Amino acid sequence: MHLIGQRIDAAICYTKALECQANHVWAHTNISNLHLEAGELIEALHFARRATALDSSNDMAWNNCGAALARLNLLEEAVTCLETAVKRNPNNAIAWCNLGACRLQLGDPSGAKTCFSEALDLDPNLVAARQMLRGC
Repeated sequence: MHLIGQRIDAAICYTKALECQANHVWAHTNISNLHLEAGELIEALHFARRATALDSSNDMAWNNCGAALARLNLLEEAVTCLETAVKRNPNNAIAWCNLGACRLQLGDPSGAKTCFSEALDLDPNLVAARQMLRGC
């Protein structure tokens, strides 16, 4: 219940930020993340795409686009977004991990292994990357 309350509070704050400044990139990015966490993929994609339109260098917004698309099983589009995320910020371990997951689902274990290794080089504690690397 505590986490749900925190998410609601965060959503209220981000919504207020958008009321004050409709083009607030990080409010769009963070709202997309809240929707991803809640499994509301269409909403997550909407806010993430808005954030990338406002600032094409926002690697987390590209990551959120890719993550939502992957969960919607639109893997080719997801890879494009996630590749953009890691080009914008090669130090984004989460985007590398998500890219690896997509490549694994697309039948490219070698490409996936490279992505998971990159993610773990950046963040050795990224459990998801370590677990998926074992599946390559």
